[in-house]
Parts: sequence; structure tokens; C-alpha cells
Amino acid sequence: MTVDKIMEEESKIGVLLPTEYKALLAEFGGVHLPGNANIAIDTPKVALSATRDVWCYEGKPLSALAISPFHRNADGNSIGFIRAGSEFSPIVHEFDHELVYKGDDPSLWSRPLANTLSDFLLDYWIANLKLVALALAPPIIACDPVFVAEMPDSDGTVLKIGHFDEVRGVVHVEL
Repeated sequence: MTVDKIMEEESKIGVLLPTEYKALLAEFGGVHLPGNANIAIDTPKVALSATRDVWCYEGKPLSALAISPFHRNADGNSIGFIRAGSEFSPIVHEFDHELVYKGDDPSLWSRPLANTLSDFLLDYWIANLKLVALALAPPIIACDPVFVAEMPDSDGTVLKIGHFDEVRGVVHVEL
């Protein structure tokens, strides 16, 4: 996404966007991150539409901007920024969809997750590192428990009589 396009969308919103959010958009545009929380960071235009539909009441000043779904704790939640005067604070908040009915004050339906977008992204990547590593790992990773038996009069010698592997959901048994 070009810087000019970001500035144009920021101007239409009428509130300054956090610097790190604009830098991420300038570098990558809207992005979808792998992991378990369905993070798909939207452009300001898409974010504004999603925010107006769910989080802020039409006809009132924009008090928050939901930039992505965030389904780690519940489907329907989002992450975004809360307005602080003429700009959005850089603090990333989780917006709880079950509390939105309490009113248009974001403090009633949000909780802070990170001081900045880069802090949030780092925490998210660390939390999902295992998932990312497994997704990138070759299919050689396998479970290999063995079936063993001790024969009578073997003086404690254990013999391997079989094993099974599971690779990508397919179980192979060898005897």
C-alpha cells in the first residue's frame, strides 16, 4: 500500500493513525498472519467499515478502530486502537464482542494487549512459534512408539515386536 493511499485513508477517517500501523501497511499492505487467532490486519478503509459495523455507533465520533479479527479468546473479538484526542493511541487493545452492548466507551469493552503494534506482533509470533515451526517442518516428524515384549527366560531382554508411525494423519503399523 502506498504512503499516499495510507494518508488519503487516514484523512477520510479524520484521526491520525499510529505510526507503526502505517509503517506495516506501507511495507506489506493488509496482511494475514498464520496462527490460531485469525489475525488479518486490514487497511484503514476496511478497518473503518468493520469498526462502524460492530464497535462504534454511527453518528458518534469514532472512539476506536478495529484493524483485525482476533479469535484467540472468542470468535467475534477484534484488535485495534482507541482514540486519544485527534489520534489513535499506539496501544493495541482487544475488543470483546460480548461487552460491546455496554455503550460506545471503549474502556467498557476492551482490554490492552500490548504497548505498540510491534510488541503485539512479537508476542503473537512467540505464542505461535510452535505452530509456525510445525507448519514449516518437513513431514519426517513422526511419532514412533514401539511395541515390546519380554520373552520367558530372557533374563530381562526386551524385544521390539512392532511400531507405528503417524504422518500427516495417516497411521502406519509395522509388526
